[in-house]
Amino acid sequence: MRCALWSRMCSVASLVGLLGGVFLVGGCGQEPAKPKAGPPPAATSQQPPGAQPLTPEPPAPPTVPPEKPTTPAPEEKPQQDKAEPEKTQPPAAQPSEEKEKPSPPSPEPAPAKQETAPTPPPAEKAPSADASSPTAPVSSYAPADDLEAQMEQYLQDLQKAVENEENFKDAKGRLPKDANTLIVLALALGLHEQPNKYQKAAPALMAAAKELASAKDLASAKKAVESLVGAAAAQGDPSTLKWEKVATLHYLMEAVPLISNKIRDSSLTPARLEKRAKEYAGYAAVLAVIAQASLPHADETEKPTEVEKWQQFCLQMRAAAGELNAAIRAKNPEAALQANAKLRQSCDDCHAVFHTKQTPSKDDKE
Repeated sequence: MRCALWSRMCSVASLVGLLGGVFLVGGCGQEPAKPKAGPPPAATSQQPPGAQPLTPEPPAPPTVPPEKPTTPAPEEKPQQDKAEPEKTQPPAAQPSEEKEKPSPPSPEPAPAKQETAPTPPPAEKAPSADASSPTAPVSSYAPADDLEAQMEQYLQDLQKAVENEENFKDAKGRLPKDANTLIVLALALGLHEQPNKYQKAAPALMAAAKELASAKDLASAKKAVESLVGAAAAQGDPSTLKWEKVATLHYLMEAVPLISNKIRDSSLTPARLEKRAKEYAGYAAVLAVIAQASLPHADETEKPTEVEKWQQFCLQMRAAAGELNAAIRAKNPEAALQANAKLRQSCDDCHAVFHTKQTPSKDDKE
């Protein structure tokens, strides 16, 4: 009986031990489950991939809409990423500035302004202002080449005038006028700012022309003409020359109609200007020189005290003759006709004041 009781007790003890082992086995299984529940928070720490594991939490379903702000957190990171490209934009802006740097060469229009700056307009106005001054450069009213051509023509005509007695008789009344014209013509060439063939010969030419002006017969006239031809090759010093009384006003005034009559309105046609422009331009240049040379002769007029008026008329004549010269050289008939009218008017206005008693001579009518 004791043995049966012992066996029962042993079976009970073995059953209890079995249940305890089972309990222990089940408890060990639950403990590892706890660490499995623990990792979810660790997974939540890795939000980007674990954003979905947040939903398994029981409170999460109701709170998922409010937790959407948690999703902005990752959106803020892209915003930071966007901000970072903005930081990189400054370098991108730098190339744009570099592109703008080449644009500064566009101020190349500045040279265009320098082209307009040729205050050349003012520079052109300066000569126009000088043209009305008694000290205006000779080139402003009488080009050197026109005066040279006239000097050569006068020398040729004078040589023919003294070839024989008959020629001398025909030219005798004109010789004093031509001689005085030659004096001022040589003076203008000597004072000319444009180098010319007769510039250094001017002093000798003036002396020989004065000798011719006083010639009374063929012998003295022929000698004076020979001196003129020789003086044309002289090498003197024109620096001592100046605009002063070097000729006789009376003969200069008588020479004016002889010259101006060679430039009639009927001569200023396109066809004639095409053929004889050089000749006509020379006549106009000589008239301009005579007007200039007459400036210091106010005391030889009928009204010696009217110096300003006299000089005004002389300058008007010089300006009109210079304008005529330029128009003829340009072969512009209309401008030449207008200038020729101004030239005649300046002479008429002057005669009305200073030469009321003067009557034209036979040579003047020719």
